[in-house]
Amino acid sequence: MYRSNVGDSRAVSSAGRLGAAYWQLWTATAASALGDGLVLVAFPLLALSLTRSPMLVAGVAVAGQLPAVIIAPLAGAIVDRHERRRLATAVEVCRLLVFGGFAVAVASGHDSLPLLYATIVVLGCCEVTFLACTNAALPAIVAEEDLERANGHLGGAELTARAIAGQGLGGVAYALARALPFALDALSFAVSAVLVRSCLPRTKIRRRGTSIRADIAEGFRWFARHRHLRLLAALIASYAFCQGGVLAVLVLYATGPLHIGRAGYGLLMAGGALGALAGSLGSAGIARRFGSFRAAAAGGLLAGCAYLLLAAQVSVVAAVAAIALENAGVAIGNVASRSLRQRMIPQRMFGRVATTFRMALLAAGTLGALAGGVVAATHGLRSAFVAAGTLQLVVIVAITRARSRARAAYRPRREDEVLIDLTVPQESPEIVSNRASGIAAE
Repeated sequence: MYRSNVGDSRAVSSAGRLGAAYWQLWTATAASALGDGLVLVAFPLLALSLTRSPMLVAGVAVAGQLPAVIIAPLAGAIVDRHERRRLATAVEVCRLLVFGGFAVAVASGHDSLPLLYATIVVLGCCEVTFLACTNAALPAIVAEEDLERANGHLGGAELTARAIAGQGLGGVAYALARALPFALDALSFAVSAVLVRSCLPRTKIRRRGTSIRADIAEGFRWFARHRHLRLLAALIASYAFCQGGVLAVLVLYATGPLHIGRAGYGLLMAGGALGALAGSLGSAGIARRFGSFRAAAAGGLLAGCAYLLLAAQVSVVAAVAAIALENAGVAIGNVASRSLRQRMIPQRMFGRVATTFRMALLAAGTLGALAGGVVAATHGLRSAFVAAGTLQLVVIVAITRARSRARAAYRPRREDEVLIDLTVPQESPEIVSNRASGIAAE
């Protein structure tokens, strides 16, 4: 196996101060997310120009998630074996070239469903690798007690750029020229590559003689041993499943029962994303007051209620309110989950364990998109929203009870009791035990 440690080229920012490297990462995230927002609207609209089948439109979401599920373990091992700053930069350059080529194909009239799916597949695989690099680097850039705040600001930047600005302009840009959203996204990856190259810390890699297969197996075993991480993965995977089912057919709902047109679909998503911005910026305070796991569960509760509200009304105002509520809940859950993982997983295997976690999310999102397409095709669009909302609320109750039983049964070792006093109050003893075992393995 390769052993990686953060180099001395950048020091962790002092508590309460996020630092210049963090704000460069923030800017790179915002630039990349702006382009992503444009194509999140453009991809389903382009699919609609090629087919009216709900299953094939839902295939856009499936194409971005299913291959990434398969490649996630390999991507994690690669992240742990290679210098992360260089790898993240290479991924952004790859995305620049792929999107630039796709924009040319669309502009020249050579677009097709197979080409659309293939492009989304490559980009999904790149995203898994890139996120593993940047998420692993954040604890080396900011102090541990600032992780919720740092992740919240990153989430706010990402959601503002992607969901409000990007998706708001995505339908308009597509209406002006079908290739325009894809060309602008290619440009955003160029900006991100320059900034990532500057802000990510270097990692020192010392090679040890194990295979990639052995490294992947080690990551799976570490993940499987830790009950708290497994419960967290199940919780967030339920969000991905339900959200995947809703988003896969939401464009049909917007352009059908709501009668708002293709440009209006982007504006609808942008309006609802104001809730995501509020959730991201307020997530640190919620986690600090109630604990990160409870904050993640509360986010799912909001999302479940939002899906039921979306099914109950057909007015544009009610739809915007429901989407805003759902986005707020997902944002709170994402920030809490990401911060917990950055505390729990040791740096030497962060890539492998984090991508294992993400693999569960992507698999759930893929199955959710497929389920949403099937339910919408057989029982109607509203049935897909009712099913998502009901399932989300049931899972929240089940996992919350399971975690309560796990906490009641947990008995810390003597060495863990010393570390518990040094942790923030909201974290569970099992997180401390997990982190201690990771440090010991180092």
